Amino acid sequence: MLPPSFWQALGVAGVSRHLAQSIVGTLRQDYTLNPLATLRAWPNLPAEALKRLNQADLGLADRALQQGGWVLEASEYPESLREMESPPLCLFGRGAVDVLREPMVAIVGTRKASSYGLAVAEFFGKGLAEQGFTVLSGGALGIDAQAHKGALAAGGRTVAVMGTGPDVAYPAVHKAMFAQMEAGGGARVSPFPFGTSSFPSNFPARNPIIAGLAQAVVLVEAPSQSGALQTVAAALDLGRDVFVVPGPITSPAFRGSHGLIRDGATLVEHPMQVVEALGGGMIQPLPPDEGEGLSETQQAILACLNGGPMLTEAIVRQTGLNAPLVLAELTMMELDGIVKKGRDGYQRGL
Repeated sequence: MLPPSFWQALGVAGVSRHLAQSIVGTLRQDYTLNPLATLRAWPNLPAEALKRLNQADLGLADRALQQGGWVLEASEYPESLREMESPPLCLFGRGAVDVLREPMVAIVGTRKASSYGLAVAEFFGKGLAEQGFTVLSGGALGIDAQAHKGALAAGGRTVAVMGTGPDVAYPAVHKAMFAQMEAGGGARVSPFPFGTSSFPSNFPARNPIIAGLAQAVVLVEAPSQSGALQTVAAALDLGRDVFVVPGPITSPAFRGSHGLIRDGATLVEHPMQVVEALGGGMIQPLPPDEGEGLSETQQAILACLNGGPMLTEAIVRQTGLNAPLVLAELTMMELDGIVKKGRDGYQRGL
């Protein structure tokens, strides 16, 4: 555990904007306190902390600020974030700082998401962005990424609360997505300084900030030990609305989600239900009742998917239809968006 002065030297202890921008750059002779010397002399400083301190690039923050980064002090936070019992001492960010004052809905869930969960996250991200909400998530693999991508596909704004510095593309596979987010008027924000690498303890620390920034939280898919449940718990403590998407009752990946529903969280099946609950009204109708306009063959195939994704061979066995017919119908249903193909087979297409 690094001492508080380490983070103060990196500009996260509520110091002035000028100091936050310069103390991690080239130390000037007129500072009476030499943070590096103070930190190196800190009693019982762990060897790993000293190693990180000696390897730190003290000019990195200056460069990050020159390249569009910013530092937001606690007095400048949106009101929702100030409602936290222990808000972050300051926020570092890249992108549009004004987006933090827009109405935001967080979409969270597991990194190890099913194809069903991924499709749902993208569907809700797109639907909420189309209704003018900024979509908020954690920039991680799985549900987070699909929620961001759904918002981007709708031409909306989306914000990632990072478990690294806001200038660090983690995971690296999301580098292009992060750039698209910033170019589209969104942002990456973090309580951790520019250049901070990924450490396991960082990610639980950023979860309450997601809840603090959000007007509401949508949980898509979460097993009983998911970190996303920490975000939900923080949201409930703040009095935020929490919505949960149900999943197959046989899937362990949804046990955390279903536990919240049993405890009284609001079950949702469509993003417009979230919009309505938040006072936006039913701007668009819900989809037609299941089976409307489908042939008997298509209805039989769709009925097979009630329990979650299914491989083509299993659909053929369960329906008793011949394989060429099932394949042809699946192709047409996929083109119409009725079903969607994923790594676990075919599933409902939302």
